[in-house]
Amino acid sequence: VQTLTRCKSGTIVNLSLQDVDNSLTSKDWWHNRDKIDRLSSLCSVYTALLALMGLAAAIAQHELILLETDPRSSGMDWLKLVNTLASLGACMALVGHYMFLVYAERMH
Repeated sequence: VQTLTRCKSGTIVNLSLQDVDNSLTSKDWWHNRDKIDRLSSLCSVYTALLALMGLAAAIAQHELILLETDPRSSGMDWLKLVNTLASLGACMALVGHYMFLVYAERMH
């Protein structure tokens, strides 16, 4: 059965139900709502862990400065690096979490 579909952009697409079914079945996780929910939860756990790791590095940095440690020392540079990487990782995990929520919403 051939179907003519008009996209939001106005383009008319000629698809058969079999073509659509074949393209969707190649992504098994896409149809498994439990798998998407699990991935979303995993991303939120990673977000929390990375945020806490960045927080711990920032607190250690602050405490070392209060103890009059040189802010340009290699130990402070390592704490800055850990804080930066943890923050970037937390942002990426948060985007992944919301991406999987959008996938789950689009499923049904």
